[in-house]
Amino acid sequence: MLLLLSHGQATVEKGFSIYKKVEVENMEEISYVSQRLICDYFNSTEMNIIEDIREALLHVVEKRSPPPRTPMDLLTALQDSWCEFPPGYLQTPVESMPHRFASLLRARGGPTRY
Repeated sequence: MLLLLSHGQATVEKGFSIYKKVEVENMEEISYVSQRLICDYFNSTEMNIIEDIREALLHVVEKRSPPPRTPMDLLTALQDSWCEFPPGYLQTPVESMPHRFASLLRARGGPTRY
């Protein structure tokens, strides 16, 4: 399903997740509005730990001297930086997911602090 939104002359396409059925299957009240809220929570950048990891990785690569100049240099720098992360680095974002989800529910999709 594709939802087209328009703002001025710009058109924005918003596709629904293929996991939408899984996201809403345990909801007590099935309504379009409640389904949309749940989908928005799951698609929020605050629920996406990959964004946090990507930012950390890019931060490390940007601090390299000299900076990567070719795509191969960038790939090598990313791989080296990934290997330099502590072994439990991914554990913290994964363990924070219940807290992130609870914060999003309390904020009803608005900005959160955690």
